[in-house]
Parts: sequence; C-alpha cells; structure tokens
Amino acid sequence: MQVYGSMSTGDMFSHILTASSRMASALVITGEEQMNDAFEHCNMTLGRIVRSGRQFYIGITEHHSRRWEEHQGDTPGMWAGMITLVQAPNSRMTAQIERRLIAHWGHHTTCRNVGRGGERASPGQPHFVYWLDGQNHGCLLSTSAAADDEEEGREE
Repeated sequence: MQVYGSMSTGDMFSHILTASSRMASALVITGEEQMNDAFEHCNMTLGRIVRSGRQFYIGITEHHSRRWEEHQGDTPGMWAGMITLVQAPNSRMTAQIERRLIAHWGHHTTCRNVGRGGERASPGQPHFVYWLDGQNHGCLLSTSAAADDEEEGREE
C-alpha cells in the first residue's frame, strides 16, 4: 500500500488523482439504468477492503481535494488514500449509491460511516462516489485479500 507520510496534502492528492491504479477502478455512469452496475462495481471493491481488515469510509463529493482535506483535518493520519469508485452526472445518483452501500457494508466494525448516506448531496456536476482506504494500524491483511491484490497487480 502506498503511504504518503512525507508528502504535502497537495502532492498526495495529486498523486492519488493521477495514479492510474486509483482512477482505473472508477466507473463512469450516465443514467439511472446503470445504477445497479455501479452498485455491483462498488461492492466488488469494498468486499476486498472488508476482507483486508482495514478501516474504510464511503462518501460522495463534487470536489475531491476539498473533501480529502476535510477528512484529513477531521482524522489526521487515519486515511492512506481516497479512491474514486463512480462518476455520475449528479448527486441524486451518487447519494442513492452511497445509501445502498452503507446499508450493505455499514455494519462492519471497520466501516467509519456514521450517517445513512446521501447527506452531502450537492448541485455540482459531475459527482463522485469514493472510499477512503484506512491505514493498517496493526491490522493484518487476510491471505485472500492479499492474494486478490497481488493477482490484480493492485497498489493499495
């Protein structure tokens, strides 16, 4: 997993957004008919995170860097990265996806979401569903999650 301890917040965010492994997982949807595909895409990724034992947070935003800095200010050092899962034309769609994801994954002890989702819907376009990848903080990767990541050549 990439750790950004010596980078400034701006450098770290630039790296996160330009790293091909971070953007390659983003699914771009253009209409309501793709909502189930988007939900399943997110489920696959979040399933690997849950198996890893790392903390995670599911969110929506229209402005990545502002939201990343808010998270870093609220919980310094807790998050290793922000990864975009879905890009949608509006926050109505991302709020629906976020609510479904939190309903599905929110009961896990490593999930750091408090609300039910959709609280940060805003008029900006496009809008994004993201997850925050937690620092390990002593958690060990499960064998299956580590193998999944190695097989896919993922950099977490």
